[in-house]
Amino acid sequence: MELRAILTPPLFYEDQARRLIGLADEIIAHLSAGRNPDKLIETFNELSAGSYGERDFHGVAEGEGVREFIREVLTPGAPWVMDISREEYLEIIRRIASADYDDAQTLYWLDLLNRNLSHPAISDVIFREGNTTEEALDKMQTHKPIAL
Repeated sequence: MELRAILTPPLFYEDQARRLIGLADEIIAHLSAGRNPDKLIETFNELSAGSYGERDFHGVAEGEGVREFIREVLTPGAPWVMDISREEYLEIIRRIASADYDDAQTLYWLDLLNRNLSHPAISDVIFREGNTTEEALDKMQTHKPIAL
């Protein structure tokens, strides 16, 4: 099933990603050498429309870790969507459970479900409780938040 554009993660633009990966590598090299990376971080933030600081780069390993970090930087949070159909929810859950998609796509869809359903443990319902796709959605949709 095709999902509407609003329900799919944004495209990952390789050119922008390469520029940010190069900058992240430079920032990490500066940090490792004890040099000041402030100008590089400022440029990174301008290109990514982010507000990252030194601590965001300390935990990023070089190589594939940098690529995954950049993918997360370039994937904004999912929106709240008022009219998601049952079929669309089921397709999103299938995609999450299938492991056929990369981490950034899966995280985007989990974020989408978390923003649009009130269940507090959506990933547990999908991955840990042994539910079918339909059972998982029913549990998520019938959950009632505790009134405080």
